[in-house]
Amino acid sequence: MNIAVRPSELELALSAPDRHKDFHRKIAERAAAVAQQKAVASAAVVLSRVTARAAPVDPEAVPAEPDPPAPVAVLSLVDATEPRSLTIREIQDVIARLFGIKVADIKGPRRGGALVTPRHAAMFLADELCPLKSLPVIGREFGGRDHTTILHAVNVFPHKMRRNPDLEQLVETARATLRELAALPVPLPAQPEEEIDELRISAYPSVARIQGTVARFYHVSPRALCGVGRETHVRHARNVAIYLAKDLTRFSIRVISDQFGGRHHSVAIHAIERIPALMRENIDICWEVAQLIETLSEPA
Repeated sequence: MNIAVRPSELELALSAPDRHKDFHRKIAERAAAVAQQKAVASAAVVLSRVTARAAPVDPEAVPAEPDPPAPVAVLSLVDATEPRSLTIREIQDVIARLFGIKVADIKGPRRGGALVTPRHAAMFLADELCPLKSLPVIGREFGGRDHTTILHAVNVFPHKMRRNPDLEQLVETARATLRELAALPVPLPAQPEEEIDELRISAYPSVARIQGTVARFYHVSPRALCGVGRETHVRHARNVAIYLAKDLTRFSIRVISDQFGGRHHSVAIHAIERIPALMRENIDICWEVAQLIETLSEPA
């Protein structure tokens, strides 16, 4: 029988930002380990080719049997040591989640003030982070827009950021998230909008995964976390899930509230403030949260 070991006092004393940084550090370490393995395999393949070319040729020698083709797994590692190219869909997905909108809103025809800024941010980052894609290609990924629209966003958006420090900070957060995505070996799969939460490759867990993990830990159903039940154990599990959703992701409070049954944002704020207060008073709750963070930091 496995006996869970409680974390040390130092681990329990970590603040929410420290745990958040530690979570992303673990992701980065796993990505670096994968890249190192690929680099070793790539170097071995290149070295074998160089050695074969440098070997002296005996004209009287009997031609040897050709080498069997390299396994697909080995060939896939050649020249794979650099961070992969980002897809425009990944950029749109990160921007949509930071601004609390849908990717369909970024690509759609609506021109409301709440949509123009994130749309321009996504266009600006697509031009910056996808240098091999032309403006017409980027335009097609944004609902078939003309390349002049993309050029306008690229020229105007830097002025918007200079006038709005909060917007500039938000874009820098998007850049950091996208750098983490580029370090992962698999790109975001092209899937319909309603399926993206289940298949998204990301450096942070989805709200649905947090809900499922918390529900299993506290022996309640994920539906109960999003429902109206007021039982003490259900409310506690719900508050922990909301707290972890804010602590381990970059989603806004409004987006998190929508994922928990469309609750008012003040309910989420209450949970985010209550759980740290309980952790300071009760070591058992510290242990529960530490166990959940450890589980969520593992690959899905």
